[in-house]
Amino acid sequence: MIVAISDEVREVLIDGGIDPERIVVIPSGIDFSPYDRALSSDYLRRELSFAPDDFLVGIVAHLSDNKGHQYLIKATEILKEHTDRIKVIIVGSGPLFMELSKQAEESGVKDIVFFLGFREDVPQILASLDLFVLSSFLEGMGSSILDAMACRLPVVATKVGGIPEVVRHGETGLLVPPRSPSALAKAILRLYDNRELASRLGQKGYEVVHQEFSAEAMADRIILLYEDLGLKKWIKLHEQV
Repeated sequence: MIVAISDEVREVLIDGGIDPERIVVIPSGIDFSPYDRALSSDYLRRELSFAPDDFLVGIVAHLSDNKGHQYLIKATEILKEHTDRIKVIIVGSGPLFMELSKQAEESGVKDIVFFLGFREDVPQILASLDLFVLSSFLEGMGSSILDAMACRLPVVATKVGGIPEVVRHGETGLLVPPRSPSALAKAILRLYDNRELASRLGQKGYEVVHQEFSAEAMADRIILLYEDLGLKKWIKLHEQV
């Protein structure tokens, strides 16, 4: 059997010639314990001297092409035309660091885009944000979204791969087309202007991630799969006797 983390990944495997009967979908789950303890919402504001009314938008992702950071930076140009209170926090390392840094500088948004590199304090960073964004144009599921939802963050993400199975448009976040800086900026501005909606999406996301995407739920599904496979093997062996 092959375990796929989303229905979209399952379809890709089928298109690649894998027998559908050999594929089972078990979504990724996360450990909530890092988010259960008290985390300061001022963590990043103190570190980077942000103002109390700054609106912090963050992405946690490897700096690789498929994550679409280049489109997020282009979206930041649009955001800056409307307000300089929105700050974009980019967490992660990768081969595109220099290229993306150069893009931010040449685009005139270096003052509102902050590259933090690889960090081991992601729970504290997430707790400091007002909004989480994922700008990928290729994604299996987007597990960083689960971490953000565990912190009650509203999410703006692209409608690709398994992301729509986690981010339900208008319910736990907003979905936008991939490779569209204008759509990305529009969704971010919508939640910047409507904090009540942002709060509602964040709370619903928190509830959904706990109900459907816990590490325990994932483990239970995997155990059931092994038990089912073991039972089928036992039956097959005894049928041959």
